[in-house]
Amino acid sequence: MSILELEPLRRRAITFRVASVPVPKGSMKAWVRGKHAVLTSDNKGLKGWEQIVRAQAQAHVAQLEPGPMAISLAFALPRTKSLPKRSERPHLTKPDVDKLARAVLDALTGVAFNDDAQVVSLTCGKRYALVGEQPGVLVSLSPAVEGA
Repeated sequence: MSILELEPLRRRAITFRVASVPVPKGSMKAWVRGKHAVLTSDNKGLKGWEQIVRAQAQAHVAQLEPGPMAISLAFALPRTKSLPKRSERPHLTKPDVDKLARAVLDALTGVAFNDDAQVVSLTCGKRYALVGEQPGVLVSLSPAVEGA
């Protein structure tokens, strides 16, 4: 192996948990104000969620990753009152896992990597939080080995 091939192996994976109710990236609304187009998300809690994710990432990520990234996101969503305490049923209702992932990737842009186009591998899952577990997301970031 050359030094260039070993470089991603030297950089370590970073894992951290964001303990807050995950918010999905919603659809965008657009309108014209004067001569300017204005774009905003239709999900009111999105900006706060992205700020929480960004702050947690800044506490764990030392520098922007310049190369390809592999990311894993494990979402724990709030339990419904009707869900039995010992049940570990899959979370089959909204929010959609892809919209949850989009919100996290947008929050990580400029903190963990320059552009979410650098993400070459994305693994996502969602489930109900366990009894006593705070909803949130477990984020794992690692440099992807090119050509693997």
